[in-house]
Amino acid sequence: GSGNGPVAALVDALARAIGTEIRVLDYTEHALGAGADAAAIAYVEVSVGEGARGLGAGRHDDIVTASLRAVVGAVARTLS
Repeated sequence: GSGNGPVAALVDALARAIGTEIRVLDYTEHALGAGADAAAIAYVEVSVGEGARGLGAGRHDDIVTASLRAVVGAVARTLS
């Protein structure tokens, strides 16, 4: 996919794969501790197609990976 960052690129790729629009409605992230090696968690809310909404959370040592996991989880929950 393409976009102005990794989350936008993943959303674009997923939307193309399933053939419908996906929009990120809300995004939040935070560290799960102090220090440079603290794990991160990301939460997203997405809209898929004609307004179906889903929530997802992702946890990883890298905030980008946590964010991508959250998006995949949200889209998967919306489609199930």
